[in-house]
Amino acid sequence: SKNVTVWSVKLTPCDGHPCSLIKGKNATIDIDFLAEKDIEPGNASVHGKIGEVYTPLPLPAGDMCQNLAPSCPVQAGKNYTYSYTVDISEAYP
Repeated sequence: SKNVTVWSVKLTPCDGHPCSLIKGKNATIDIDFLAEKDIEPGNASVHGKIGEVYTPLPLPAGDMCQNLAPSCPVQAGKNYTYSYTVDISEAYP
């Protein structure tokens, strides 16, 4: 959302910069942010750089509020963590 300040993005496992992920394994991403305005729940999207190309990464199905702590509603002036685990596809280069 354009109405947040991102404090940090943490990827686990991550053994350096850039992170090297292993195909067929899972990775967990945690995004800590401050809501600058009240935000209605909706669709989230994340892109990762694979080689020189930014590729959309699959997110969990369903309500984004299930992966948010504290849960919705997202209120201005509060800090939140969006966390999810993604499978690293064997199809990625």
